[in-house]
Amino acid sequence: MRTVARVGPVNRVTQGQIQFESLTLWRCAMSRLLSVISVMTFSPFAPAADNWPAWRGPTANGIAAPTADPPVKWDANTNIKWKAPLPGRGSATPVVWGDQIFVLTASQTDRVATAAERPRVDPRFPVKTKMPTNYYRFEVLSFDRETGKENWRKTLAEAVPHEGHHETHSYCAGSPTTDGERLYVSFGSFGIFAIDFKGNVLWKKAYGRINSRLAWGEAVTPVVHKGTLLLNFDQEGEGDSRLYALDAATGETKWQATRDEKSTWTTPAIAEVNGVTQVIMNGTNRIRAYDMKDGSVIWQVGGMVANPIPT
Repeated sequence: MRTVARVGPVNRVTQGQIQFESLTLWRCAMSRLLSVISVMTFSPFAPAADNWPAWRGPTANGIAAPTADPPVKWDANTNIKWKAPLPGRGSATPVVWGDQIFVLTASQTDRVATAAERPRVDPRFPVKTKMPTNYYRFEVLSFDRETGKENWRKTLAEAVPHEGHHETHSYCAGSPTTDGERLYVSFGSFGIFAIDFKGNVLWKKAYGRINSRLAWGEAVTPVVHKGTLLLNFDQEGEGDSRLYALDAATGETKWQATRDEKSTWTTPAIAEVNGVTQVIMNGTNRIRAYDMKDGSVIWQVGGMVANPIPT
């Protein structure tokens, strides 16, 4: 059983330092946040400063608003406002909008898949993990921001994963995001969902399974910008990697860009340059900027090492 904790404010972190809204999940959310160094000004159309709508915060650069007043010290008993139990396991960042905190999780069930129900192993790809035999339940939970009371939980999918995951990873690694109208949840191979703030599914989308490098697992974190939802589906299959742009209101695919890349675990970054909205994507072969309008490549430069993770 995991725990989500609401941390009460104490001392202000000075403006210009990497800050974190006054919420932490006792897992790797903080390390993900601190691992990013931004060299550009991204997403200038920020939501209200007291929300944390995505894993990189209200300005999509890992820095909280100047008015944020997070604690600089806490442990299991210090500066904790409340605690709430969580089922399953997850490595996604919780997000905050208004009086709700949204958390994703994946829980192993007692249901064992029959041989016919288990996904087929793709012989094209080497693996270093073991495919599970049980069904997993993929859920989103809502908590009251002030009290920690669970408002609701919604099961979005139940499936047998087609691959294992890295020991530091989980089946719930893509963080949710919100634009204040809908909550967007990505379980990658197991579906993309838009739900309202009461837990009702508005639409869902499936782009098939992702075959990650060595079956280490996937992490598709959606990004929403001015009515468009962006998803990175980089993977091992030749010609299978895609950047998808969806209509955030309907889930319809606006465009898709084929990427000459293998597995990455990066999140698209948005930048406005001379009136053009660019979607910037890291990669092993190239770092590329795509035109938000149609997915065409605006520019590209040499890429990174294998296994790109930083945004």
